[in-house]
Amino acid sequence: MNVTQANRPLAPIVALRSAFDPLFHDASAIIFQKIMGADVVHKTQDGWNIATPSGAIAAQEKIRAENLMYVMYNTQDGTTIYFAQELDPATKTCPRLPIHYKSAFGEADTVVEGKVTIVDARRVVHNAPSSFYRVNDTENTARPVHPSAENVIVEAMRINKSVEQIESRLYVGRMIDTERDCHHLFSTLRTLVNRSIEYVYLRDAGVRYVNSDVPTIARLQALAVAVNTLRDMRIVGDITTMKQAAQALLQEQHVTTLSKGLEHLRGDSRTSAELSQRMSLAYIELLSALVNAQVLCPTEVWRMLATDAGCHLSSMVGRRARYVRQFGDTYVAMLDTLFGHGIEASSILSILVATQASGMEGFARELCARSYRDDAGSLPKEFEKILLKKGYINPTALTTSASRRNVIAVRPLKFGPNARKSAEMQNIEGSISLDHALDKTRAILCKDVLDKISLINLDKILRPRMPRVTSADEAQVSRWVNSAARKVWKEKFPSENPPPKLIDIIVSEILPGFRRDMTELRTAAVNQIIERAIQQFGEFLARHPDATAEALSTEKDSIMDSALQRYRRMVAGEDLPLDSPSTDDVDSHREEATKAPSATATTAPCDDDERAPRQTHAQIFASTQANVEQRLKLAADYKSSEQIKARLARQIKNRAAETVGQRTKEETTTRVTQAVQQRAMATTQVYAQQAILQRTQQEVKSRAQQSAEQRVQQQVVSRWVHATQEHTRQEAQRRAAEAVMQRHDMQQKIEAHAKAVATQETAARQRRSEALSAHSSTPSTSRQGSSQTQPSAVHTFPPIPQGPVGSTSKQKSSKDSRSNGDKIAMTG
Repeated sequence: MNVTQANRPLAPIVALRSAFDPLFHDASAIIFQKIMGADVVHKTQDGWNIATPSGAIAAQEKIRAENLMYVMYNTQDGTTIYFAQELDPATKTCPRLPIHYKSAFGEADTVVEGKVTIVDARRVVHNAPSSFYRVNDTENTARPVHPSAENVIVEAMRINKSVEQIESRLYVGRMIDTERDCHHLFSTLRTLVNRSIEYVYLRDAGVRYVNSDVPTIARLQALAVAVNTLRDMRIVGDITTMKQAAQALLQEQHVTTLSKGLEHLRGDSRTSAELSQRMSLAYIELLSALVNAQVLCPTEVWRMLATDAGCHLSSMVGRRARYVRQFGDTYVAMLDTLFGHGIEASSILSILVATQASGMEGFARELCARSYRDDAGSLPKEFEKILLKKGYINPTALTTSASRRNVIAVRPLKFGPNARKSAEMQNIEGSISLDHALDKTRAILCKDVLDKISLINLDKILRPRMPRVTSADEAQVSRWVNSAARKVWKEKFPSENPPPKLIDIIVSEILPGFRRDMTELRTAAVNQIIERAIQQFGEFLARHPDATAEALSTEKDSIMDSALQRYRRMVAGEDLPLDSPSTDDVDSHREEATKAPSATATTAPCDDDERAPRQTHAQIFASTQANVEQRLKLAADYKSSEQIKARLARQIKNRAAETVGQRTKEETTTRVTQAVQQRAMATTQVYAQQAILQRTQQEVKSRAQQSAEQRVQQQVVSRWVHATQEHTRQEAQRRAAEAVMQRHDMQQKIEAHAKAVATQETAARQRRSEALSAHSSTPSTSRQGSSQTQPSAVHTFPPIPQGPVGSTSKQKSSKDSRSNGDKIAMTG
């Protein structure tokens, strides 16, 4: 199978893969009850006791089984159930189950109850009449092997020739889902029986809950849940839902979790640092596999990398790639995947650099820029050649200015001519398959690793709160020194108090040895207290993977309080009784919660270790007090001898002072005179500097005043010009308004005159018509009247003046037109 075929979705032979749900999987609970016994698997008020991971773990501990698997199918005669246990990895054995000694099973490998046939697959294989299988009274003739439960069930079905009898799909159940290869899930069973499988498990070995009270671990749990959910959909071949679930991997919180993990590698524990590096590599490989499998669109990955969170992750990957080649190879492979699916090299360059506002350098500069970091080996130069050869960066991208990088980083997404090629046509040789990427990521983010980080976090919290030497111990040493000093000084120097400086010196000399002795004394006890708390918390995490965040935090606080109480008992010595009621209550509560038979056994050794420090505390305190008294006595004796020496020294000094007094007096006078002269010169220089400074300040003030006056004059002139322009504009507007009013009045007058002329013409016509009607009998009169009326029928009016109003020439023309109009009216 090539890589392209491996990236294709699985055939839906696994029709169902789900955790146990009492509403839908009641038959699975009945089968587990039949195999494990009614006292181990039974119904409760809320359903079945194995409905939660905690209940499944409790049932597993009762039967002391490593794991249990069954396969059920229907035949023409009824139902057949094959079951088998996983062998203990240390002893290579498995315990007897209740079905063996609470039913008619006995030593047989098969039992029939009505239409239900139950088969113990390991017994079938063990009792098989072949030289390769053990018979009851013969020795092995082949090398013993320890196959898994699935292989044993398949072999038993092959021995019994049960495949031809199957008439339904296979119903498979497990106590714990431990499959590490999602592509080859039940591959042996698939090879034997070509039928659909419905798979139900009681609990998953992976991370399924987000319940940590530590934010970093909670974010890692959320990322693990997203990966496991995507893997579940991959197994059953639900591509549509996979595309929706894959979007969760691009969320900002997951990307930020990985980038911050890489950024703070040096401050984290070794386990956390290793997890951050492995998970970041697996995450990048998973994104490439999802794009190759067409589950994620390359544009979605590009947009994620273009965000601030994506830029932060790229920068941190580039920083690690300077020292670890795998980071650079993995990231470049993802870029090849994006380029192979059509994204242009210019768009890829935009996600390799970062804007100045992001505060990051981007993958390319973190990895290759020599001016930024020059403490790496040859890897930066090698990757720079690779990126230049592929065309993802140009020679100036690493040394260009910040403004130019801002322009490059905000380039839009562009596709090349091969954007519409399908994934099968892409050259993805050497790329990791989606199944392998999901399995690898799930294995890295497993529950054991996250629980280990939780325990490391608990250790970090407890150790600072359990110092080997407390402030009360150091204060006790100070009290011992003060008390002993007062006692010794009262004997040697009754009229004096012990010098405080001497007390401080003795305390500073005593404390280092005291701290060393107390540290050696309490280290083992403190380590045991912390280890016991870590063990209790680890047992709770293992037995209650489905605990709520509140329940987990409450249990953690209870364990920490119990550990701190044991620490206070150990430090206090005889101040508190060994069997303190509060501590016994905490221990009894822990025994009831865990129901571990070894809890009582672990209490007694701890008490013995707590008693041992109490027996040595007195020795350390006594030796310290004796050391204090000895040092104080030596100090007192030294002071007595020093007093005698001081008396002699004073006499010698007095005589020497009398001898050299005069000379010293003259030298002193000379020095004083020189000092006064130097001070006078310094004072003169200071005054001169102050005068120069004042003159400079006055000149600055005068220049500032002149510039201010000039600005005021310029402002006055500009305001006057603005006011003049405003007045001119208003005057022009007023004149224009008057011209418009005059024009309007003229038009009204012309219209009134036209109406009067029309009225007169109408009256004239009426009079002429009456006259014509009166003289209609005389033709000549009629012709004469018609000839007289023709001239009066034509009247012309002057046109309304056009263009701008207010001009003198236009006003004159309008007046002439009006006079002509009056004349015409009078003529009419």
